[in-house]
Amino acid sequence: MAAGPTLIRFPARDAEGLGRSSTAPRSARRNLHYVIRFDGTVASSCNWTGILPQQYGGSGVTIRIHFASDEILASKTAIYRTRFERIGQSQDIDIDSFASNIAKAHTLNTTPGIVEVMEIVHTDGSQMDNLVAGELFRLNVERNGSFDNSSADTYVTHVELTETA
Repeated sequence: MAAGPTLIRFPARDAEGLGRSSTAPRSARRNLHYVIRFDGTVASSCNWTGILPQQYGGSGVTIRIHFASDEILASKTAIYRTRFERIGQSQDIDIDSFASNIAKAHTLNTTPGIVEVMEIVHTDGSQMDNLVAGELFRLNVERNGSFDNSSADTYVTHVELTETA
């Protein structure tokens, strides 16, 4: 599936939950670029909060994760998982209620610092926690180093949501 029009862009500096535990991802800088450092040996995740734009047409969302690695890698993969939490006007914000994770493996670039883009598709409905246009939501992005075959740290620069074409 191809990515359609951009709905929302989340820069690294707007991520929530960084550094809240010893295994949480950390904010960092690479050549003055804000990034989120995901340790390649542990499970870690962070969230972004947004409002699904009114122009969302209901065809699902493609999450585009823009990231780089920090090592020279050959045939190594990183696995990211994403999930939505619909807040809308009924979810108690004191309780987590995320939909199930959608996971995807991505073969890493062999040159450190090159920004790559991986896409994870969420179909409309339960994969998006039944989120509709105009509603408040959280997006959770996780990397679990114990699931992939790379111990390299990865550095997320942006997360982009596009309407699935």
